[in-house]
Amino acid sequence: MNQPAVVPVHTAVPGRARFSVAGLKRNEGVRHALEAGLAGRGIEWVRASAATGTVLVLFESGHDLVEITRRLSEAAERALDPENARADPARPAWHAMDADKVLGAVDSRRSGLSGAEVKQRLIATGINAIPPIRGRTQFEILLSQFRNLPIALLGAGALLSIATGGLLDAAIILGVIGLNGAIGFIAEARAEATISSLRESRAPVSRAVRDGRECDVPAEELVPGDLIQLRRDELIPADARVIAANLLTANEAVLTGESTPVAKAANVVAHQLAAIADRHNMVFRGTVVTGGAGRAVVTATGPETELGRIQSLLSSEDQPATPLQRNLDQLGRQLVFGSVVACGLFGAIGLIRGFGLLSLLKTVISLAVAAVPEGLPTLATTTLALAIQHLRGRGIVIRRLSAVEGLAAVDVACFDKTGTLTLNDMSVVRVYWNGTRARLVGEEFRTEHEMPVDCATDRELARLLELAALCNDVELLDTSAGNGSATEVALVRAALAAGLDVEASRARHPRRATLQRAEDRRYMLTVHDASDGQRLVIVKGDPREVLALCEWRLHDGVVTPLGPGDRSAIEAENLAMAESALRVLAIAYRSAVAEERETQTRHDFIWAGLIGMADPIRKAAPGLIEAFRRAGITSIMLTGDQKATAAAIAAELGLTNGSGEEIVEANQLDDFLAEPKPAADLPRVFARVAPGQKLQLVKTLQRRGLTVAMVGDGVNDTPPLRAADIGIALGRSGVEAARGIADVVLLEDDLAALPIAVERGRAVATNIRKAIRYLLATNLSEVIFMLVAAAAGRAHPLSPVQLLWINLLTDVLPALGLAMEPADPDTMARPPRDGHEPVISPAEFGTLGRDASLIAGSAFIAQACAARFGGSAQSRQTVGFASLVSAQLFYAFACRSTSRSILAEPNLPPNPFFLGALGSAFAAQAAALFLPGFRNLFGPPLGVGDFGISLAAGAAPLLAIEAIRNAQLTRPSASQ
Repeated sequence: MNQPAVVPVHTAVPGRARFSVAGLKRNEGVRHALEAGLAGRGIEWVRASAATGTVLVLFESGHDLVEITRRLSEAAERALDPENARADPARPAWHAMDADKVLGAVDSRRSGLSGAEVKQRLIATGINAIPPIRGRTQFEILLSQFRNLPIALLGAGALLSIATGGLLDAAIILGVIGLNGAIGFIAEARAEATISSLRESRAPVSRAVRDGRECDVPAEELVPGDLIQLRRDELIPADARVIAANLLTANEAVLTGESTPVAKAANVVAHQLAAIADRHNMVFRGTVVTGGAGRAVVTATGPETELGRIQSLLSSEDQPATPLQRNLDQLGRQLVFGSVVACGLFGAIGLIRGFGLLSLLKTVISLAVAAVPEGLPTLATTTLALAIQHLRGRGIVIRRLSAVEGLAAVDVACFDKTGTLTLNDMSVVRVYWNGTRARLVGEEFRTEHEMPVDCATDRELARLLELAALCNDVELLDTSAGNGSATEVALVRAALAAGLDVEASRARHPRRATLQRAEDRRYMLTVHDASDGQRLVIVKGDPREVLALCEWRLHDGVVTPLGPGDRSAIEAENLAMAESALRVLAIAYRSAVAEERETQTRHDFIWAGLIGMADPIRKAAPGLIEAFRRAGITSIMLTGDQKATAAAIAAELGLTNGSGEEIVEANQLDDFLAEPKPAADLPRVFARVAPGQKLQLVKTLQRRGLTVAMVGDGVNDTPPLRAADIGIALGRSGVEAARGIADVVLLEDDLAALPIAVERGRAVATNIRKAIRYLLATNLSEVIFMLVAAAAGRAHPLSPVQLLWINLLTDVLPALGLAMEPADPDTMARPPRDGHEPVISPAEFGTLGRDASLIAGSAFIAQACAARFGGSAQSRQTVGFASLVSAQLFYAFACRSTSRSILAEPNLPPNPFFLGALGSAFAAQAAALFLPGFRNLFGPPLGVGDFGISLAAGAAPLLAIEAIRNAQLTRPSASQ
């Protein structure tokens, strides 16, 4: 059967999604099966409706839409056709087939495909790439400008104006709609283009078997039937059936949400309906190899992979609105409702007062239009997009609009240590063998007494370095270390510096088997041929675990028992190296007969020695930690190093005082997770943590209500990067998997850019609130002015044209100018913004009501003064109009800062865009008042006295508001 249609219907609210499921409607059996099949891990509540054919799912924040969609698809497939759910011949149950049968089904062999076969299959299947979720077209963006409630209210107003004969009013309303639509379209089209331009252009590389030999090929060129090598810390490029595995494990959190690595094997999984999490002989695109090694045959590429199928379900979905956009949409709806109530009240007062019905209706329509800030929907998109463009110029790539908001709310920043806080440029600096200590200076080993050590005469040091170079995956290029991890490259370089011929040593001792380190085994084991026909088994890794495997030591060429005193000396040296911020590896070896299972765990190894390596911290790292501390952000370092090494590095970074009291080891993690703590009391370092535990920690912090950023660079950082509220990856040294999944990418690996990004995020959040305060207060002032005037018996305090002009002039440009304010000097000295707080708090609504009343009251008094001096009704109307516009534009200056008064600090940071917007608005108002062509629309010209009254009435609210603010800020109890 074909895959049942599971289509996301509504996914805008985090942790909540509604889906349409084909076959559910009017089928109670399917309803029960879906609710039962989807319940469980990470799902808080499920409700399927046979009446509507939809399923509503509430899920934990750590689980994303991809995972929920995949699980619902599987549940629907089983519910609709339990007997033949996997019988589709186009998608065989590869996991239920023998490995050789799979090879035959995909027309492949254990020597791999030929180059000619690959070319033919590429033509047939296409490249191994999942098409990105389609962005909106320009036409869709344009239409979206007119699909909101405020614009609908404007359109209704235009229709009513036409119906009542107000063609001019209708033309102005349509002009308002057109201007807002144009501004919104330009802003959102630029935002869409900015987001689209951030897609990665670098193609990842995979290790494949072609024409009988291993080679690196672009992952996009993989085809079904290709044999791929699976290696630790690599991203799996396609869905594949495992045909050989050596202690292979994979993290499948991207598909299943489970952080625990899954053991993989080549044996058959008998159950054809096995869920993805139970297909232990399959690996899937987007998941990560966490341990061991293996080989697999590709069964699906690109859109046909499990990840591709899920993304195809989401491709029709618009990008979810950001939390701020949702808040603004909700606020806009509330304002429309409030506007309708206010207009109804104004109309009722007018009827009671006996105002003319037709003129009253026109005024009500105009008031309804003027009272709603149509610029709200445009405001968030424009401001966030401009922030993305600004940060890109600083080497910071932001992929999602909502990530800018998220940066403002970060409470905790989790940093992977190696390669993120450090340079991942390892070098051997100290060695310890047979009771001797030495430093590597340049290309020479020197003892603590500065005596040179020659490996030609000290065979035990030579043996230690040779073993480290053999138990090593670095590829040699000529006579130097080539590709490999920074740690293993450093070991080979040390051996070469000592004069060892690593290539010849590897030729004498070819490797026969490998046991890669894993989350539950912190060492690597290799098996080599020995010259006497036996096997040489080498272990390299965590000093404590390697020492526990040893019973013997090599002393002056003789193997002797490893006594308690020897163990104590080794442990003391390990601690001394670790406290010097060195990563310490232990080396041991033993002999084995060829028939023995050499990779089995035994405790009869011969101790060889310790090697200490330095990894310099990034120059900007301590400054970053301090900047975050001042900003109220808790920084946490995650490392696989032992506790003493972690403590020394943390002290160097300024995370801790070096005592080790603020450090939690992996074996203590469960106790920490069970004890809720506020961000300020969290441990600053987690040592000896495995990749899966990073994800576990991030999810735990999120469940405690904290906004978490994860900063990493490696493949094993991808699960926590994806789960975090903000995933941040290094662009230059970071792997493709981390860059591809992160919300934020530091192009030049400059950690000093992170505080800049956080500051911009906070500034954006603050500025949007400034703009919203301005819009709410000024629109509310118009409503108050009209209601008070009507209550006082003034039939026409403002004409419909004047109301519409105020709406056109004072809504969009001043608000956008405020949204582009530079960051306040104390932005990074404040605590993070609560991501759950409303856009405008109840206390702020009270302040806005006061400000709106001052603006409306000043304009009302100006009209009264004009009447007292004998002005006509029309001239009084013009005075009120001019006063209200002036007061609203002047009020924008008061909105530039809520923590400072311009009376005390008149020199706020320059904002040319704001000044340009206000200057343009004042110029347009002057033209409306004084140019002959406009005077017929906006009333008679103002005399000198009336003009002075209008200016005074415009400036008075600003002075009053700033005087109140200055008094509040200078009180002894004030926070500033």
